[in-house]
Amino acid sequence: MTLFYQKYLCINHVFQLLAIACVAGICAACVGSTNKAKSIQRYPINSELVTYTVGLRFDSQENFAFAHDEQTFKKFLREFARRGRSPLTVSTTPQSKTENEKAVIMRLVAEGVNRRSIILKKGTAPRIDAFGVMFSFRGYMLDVPICENWLEEKNHNQTNLPHANYGCSYQRNIGLMLADPGDLVAPKGISDTDTRRMDEVIRVFRRGEAAGAAVPKDEKSTFADPS
Repeated sequence: MTLFYQKYLCINHVFQLLAIACVAGICAACVGSTNKAKSIQRYPINSELVTYTVGLRFDSQENFAFAHDEQTFKKFLREFARRGRSPLTVSTTPQSKTENEKAVIMRLVAEGVNRRSIILKKGTAPRIDAFGVMFSFRGYMLDVPICENWLEEKNHNQTNLPHANYGCSYQRNIGLMLADPGDLVAPKGISDTDTRRMDEVIRVFRRGEAAGAAVPKDEKSTFADPS
Protein backbone atom coordinates (compact mmCIF):
# COMPACT_ATOMS: atom_id res chain seq x y z
CA MET A 1 0.00 0.00 0.00
CA THR A 2 2.81 2.37 0.79
CA LEU A 3 4.56 1.46 -2.46
CA PHE A 4 1.39 2.17 -4.44
CA TYR A 5 0.96 5.52 -2.72
CA GLN A 6 4.56 6.55 -3.49
CA LYS A 7 4.16 5.48 -7.12
CA TYR A 8 0.94 7.50 -7.32
CA LEU A 9 2.73 10.56 -5.95
CA CYS A 10 5.52 10.10 -8.49
CA ILE A 11 3.09 9.85 -11.43
CA ASN A 12 1.16 12.84 -10.13
CA HIS A 13 4.40 14.82 -9.94
CA VAL A 14 5.22 13.93 -13.55
CA PHE A 15 1.80 15.14 -14.69
CA GLN A 16 2.33 18.39 -12.81
CA LEU A 17 5.65 18.94 -14.54
CA LEU A 18 4.11 18.21 -17.95
CA ALA A 19 1.30 20.66 -17.23
CA ILE A 20 3.78 23.36 -16.21
CA ALA A 21 5.86 22.73 -19.35
CA CYS A 22 2.76 22.91 -21.52
CA VAL A 23 1.66 26.21 -19.99
CA ALA A 24 5.19 27.58 -20.34
CA GLY A 25 5.26 26.55 -24.01
CA ILE A 26 1.93 28.23 -24.71
CA CYS A 27 3.09 31.40 -22.94
CA ALA A 28 6.35 31.39 -24.89
CA ALA A 29 4.45 30.99 -28.17
CA CYS A 30 2.15 33.87 -27.24
CA VAL A 31 5.09 36.07 -26.26
CA GLY A 32 6.95 35.12 -29.46
CA SER A 33 3.99 35.97 -31.72
CA THR A 34 3.41 39.21 -29.81
CA ASN A 35 7.07 40.20 -30.18
CA LYS A 36 6.95 39.37 -33.89
CA ALA A 37 3.87 41.52 -34.39
CA LYS A 38 5.46 44.39 -32.48
CA SER A 39 8.69 44.14 -34.50
CA ILE A 40 6.73 44.31 -37.77
CA GLN A 41 4.90 47.40 -36.54
CA ARG A 42 8.08 48.98 -35.15
CA TYR A 43 10.21 48.28 -38.24
CA PRO A 44 7.85 48.41 -41.24
CA ILE A 45 8.95 47.87 -44.84
CA ASN A 46 7.52 50.66 -46.98
CA SER A 47 7.40 51.10 -50.76
CA GLU A 48 6.67 54.34 -52.61
CA LEU A 49 5.62 54.81 -56.24
CA VAL A 50 8.11 57.13 -57.97
CA THR A 51 9.20 58.04 -61.49
CA TYR A 52 12.53 56.74 -62.78
CA THR A 53 14.07 58.91 -65.47
CA VAL A 54 17.29 58.93 -67.46
CA GLY A 55 18.44 61.08 -70.35
CA LEU A 56 20.87 59.65 -72.92
CA ARG A 57 22.46 60.72 -76.16
CA PHE A 58 22.28 58.35 -79.10
CA ASP A 59 23.89 57.72 -82.46
CA SER A 60 21.99 56.01 -85.25
CA GLN A 61 23.90 53.60 -87.46
CA GLU A 62 22.06 51.65 -90.16
CA ASN A 63 18.70 52.28 -88.45
CA PHE A 64 20.00 50.92 -85.13
CA ALA A 65 20.50 53.21 -82.14
CA PHE A 66 23.58 53.11 -79.91
CA ALA A 67 23.70 55.04 -76.64
CA HIS A 68 26.79 57.05 -75.77
CA ASP A 69 26.56 55.40 -72.34
CA GLU A 70 25.54 51.82 -73.10
CA GLN A 71 26.11 50.67 -69.52
CA THR A 72 23.60 53.17 -68.10
CA PHE A 73 21.13 52.40 -70.89
CA LYS A 74 21.13 48.65 -70.22
CA LYS A 75 21.03 49.15 -66.46
CA PHE A 76 17.96 51.34 -66.85
CA LEU A 77 16.26 48.68 -68.98
CA ARG A 78 17.02 46.05 -66.33
CA GLU A 79 15.39 48.25 -63.70
CA PHE A 80 12.36 48.69 -65.97
CA ALA A 81 12.02 44.91 -66.38
CA ARG A 82 12.47 44.46 -62.64
CA ARG A 83 10.16 47.11 -61.16
CA GLY A 84 8.34 48.82 -64.02
CA ARG A 85 4.65 49.46 -63.18
CA SER A 86 3.83 51.61 -66.19
CA PRO A 87 4.67 51.79 -69.90
CA LEU A 88 8.17 52.94 -70.84
CA THR A 89 7.88 56.54 -72.05
CA VAL A 90 10.34 57.58 -74.76
CA SER A 91 10.60 61.36 -75.14
CA THR A 92 12.66 62.65 -78.06
CA THR A 93 14.16 66.09 -78.61
CA PRO A 94 12.56 68.57 -81.02
CA GLN A 95 15.31 68.10 -83.61
CA SER A 96 15.02 64.28 -83.59
CA LYS A 97 14.25 62.76 -86.96
CA THR A 98 11.70 60.06 -87.64
CA GLU A 99 14.39 57.52 -88.55
CA ASN A 100 16.16 58.26 -85.25
CA GLU A 101 12.99 57.59 -83.28
CA LYS A 102 12.36 54.34 -85.16
CA ALA A 103 15.93 53.28 -84.46
CA VAL A 104 15.45 53.78 -80.72
CA ILE A 105 12.18 51.82 -80.75
CA MET A 106 13.88 49.00 -82.66
CA ARG A 107 16.72 48.99 -80.15
CA LEU A 108 14.30 48.73 -77.23
CA VAL A 109 12.47 45.83 -78.86
CA ALA A 110 15.81 44.14 -79.56
CA GLU A 111 16.64 44.47 -75.85
CA GLY A 112 13.44 42.63 -74.90
CA VAL A 113 10.98 45.46 -74.30
CA ASN A 114 7.50 44.70 -75.59
CA ARG A 115 6.49 47.15 -78.32
CA ARG A 116 3.04 47.56 -76.77
CA SER A 117 4.60 48.83 -73.53
CA ILE A 118 6.48 51.69 -75.27
CA ILE A 119 4.96 55.17 -75.53
CA LEU A 120 6.64 57.64 -77.86
CA LYS A 121 6.39 61.36 -77.13
CA LYS A 122 7.95 63.36 -79.94
CA GLY A 123 9.72 66.62 -79.27
CA THR A 124 9.07 66.74 -75.53
CA ALA A 125 12.62 66.12 -74.26
CA PRO A 126 14.97 69.08 -73.55
CA ARG A 127 16.73 70.33 -76.68
CA ILE A 128 20.41 69.41 -76.93
CA ASP A 129 22.97 69.54 -79.71
CA ALA A 130 23.15 65.77 -80.22
CA PHE A 131 20.35 63.25 -80.80
CA GLY A 132 18.98 62.75 -77.28
CA VAL A 133 16.22 60.67 -75.70
CA MET A 134 14.57 60.85 -72.27
CA PHE A 135 13.33 57.53 -70.86
CA SER A 136 10.95 57.29 -67.90
CA PHE A 137 8.67 54.81 -66.15
CA ARG A 138 6.78 54.48 -62.88
CA GLY A 139 8.02 52.00 -60.30
CA TYR A 140 8.27 51.41 -56.57
CA MET A 141 11.21 52.41 -54.38
CA LEU A 142 11.88 50.53 -51.16
CA ASP A 143 12.32 52.08 -47.72
CA VAL A 144 13.80 49.56 -45.26
CA PRO A 145 14.40 50.12 -41.53
CA ILE A 146 17.88 51.14 -40.37
CA CYS A 147 19.09 49.19 -37.34
CA GLU A 148 21.15 51.70 -35.38
CA ASN A 149 20.73 50.84 -31.70
CA TRP A 150 23.33 48.16 -30.85
CA LEU A 151 24.24 49.55 -27.41
CA GLU A 152 22.20 47.15 -25.30
CA GLU A 153 23.90 44.07 -23.92
CA LYS A 154 22.45 40.88 -25.41
CA ASN A 155 23.89 38.18 -23.02
CA HIS A 156 22.64 39.67 -19.74
CA ASN A 157 19.07 40.91 -19.71
CA GLN A 158 17.46 41.01 -16.28
CA THR A 159 14.14 42.34 -17.59
CA ASN A 160 13.84 39.43 -20.09
CA LEU A 161 12.31 41.89 -22.57
CA PRO A 162 13.23 42.13 -26.27
CA HIS A 163 16.13 44.47 -26.92
CA ALA A 164 15.66 47.69 -28.85
CA ASN A 165 16.74 46.21 -32.21
CA TYR A 166 14.72 43.01 -31.87
CA GLY A 167 13.34 42.06 -35.29
CA CYS A 168 14.93 44.98 -37.13
CA SER A 169 17.53 42.95 -39.04
CA TYR A 170 14.91 40.40 -40.15
CA GLN A 171 12.67 43.12 -41.55
CA ARG A 172 15.59 44.86 -43.24
CA ASN A 173 16.90 41.66 -44.87
CA ILE A 174 13.46 40.66 -46.13
CA GLY A 175 13.03 44.09 -47.69
CA LEU A 176 16.44 44.04 -49.36
CA MET A 177 15.68 40.64 -50.91
CA LEU A 178 12.64 41.95 -52.79
CA ALA A 179 13.31 42.14 -56.52
CA ASP A 180 10.29 44.40 -57.02
CA PRO A 181 9.22 46.47 -53.98
CA GLY A 182 5.83 46.85 -55.67
CA ASP A 183 5.04 43.27 -54.67
CA LEU A 184 4.34 44.63 -51.18
CA VAL A 185 1.47 46.63 -52.69
CA ALA A 186 0.24 44.32 -55.46
CA PRO A 187 1.98 41.59 -57.50
CA LYS A 188 2.33 41.97 -61.24
CA GLY A 189 -0.36 40.28 -63.31
CA ILE A 190 0.26 37.48 -65.78
CA SER A 191 0.89 38.78 -69.28
CA ASP A 192 -1.38 37.79 -72.16
CA THR A 193 1.35 35.66 -73.72
CA ASP A 194 1.91 33.71 -70.50
CA THR A 195 -1.84 33.16 -70.08
CA ARG A 196 -2.28 31.84 -73.63
CA ARG A 197 0.68 29.52 -73.30
CA MET A 198 -0.44 28.17 -69.94
CA ASP A 199 -3.95 27.47 -71.24
CA GLU A 200 -2.62 25.70 -74.35
CA VAL A 201 -0.16 23.58 -72.36
CA ILE A 202 -2.94 22.41 -70.02
CA ARG A 203 -5.19 21.50 -72.97
CA VAL A 204 -2.40 19.55 -74.69
CA PHE A 205 -1.52 17.74 -71.46
CA ARG A 206 -5.12 16.68 -70.90
CA ARG A 207 -5.27 15.27 -74.44
CA GLY A 208 -2.22 13.15 -73.62
CA GLU A 209 0.00 14.88 -76.17
CA ALA A 210 3.45 16.38 -75.72
CA ALA A 211 3.05 19.54 -73.67
CA GLY A 212 4.14 22.62 -75.58
CA ALA A 213 2.90 25.91 -76.93
CA ALA A 214 3.64 27.81 -80.09
CA VAL A 215 5.82 30.88 -79.72
CA PRO A 216 3.86 34.06 -80.59
CA LYS A 217 4.86 35.75 -83.83
CA ASP A 218 5.68 39.02 -82.09
CA GLU A 219 8.16 37.30 -79.75
CA LYS A 220 11.67 36.99 -81.19
CA SER A 221 14.98 35.83 -79.82
CA THR A 222 18.47 35.07 -81.11
CA PHE A 223 20.81 32.24 -80.21
CA ALA A 224 24.58 32.01 -80.47
CA ASP A 225 26.01 29.63 -83.02
CA PRO A 226 27.10 26.48 -81.11
CA SER A 227 30.11 26.16 -83.37
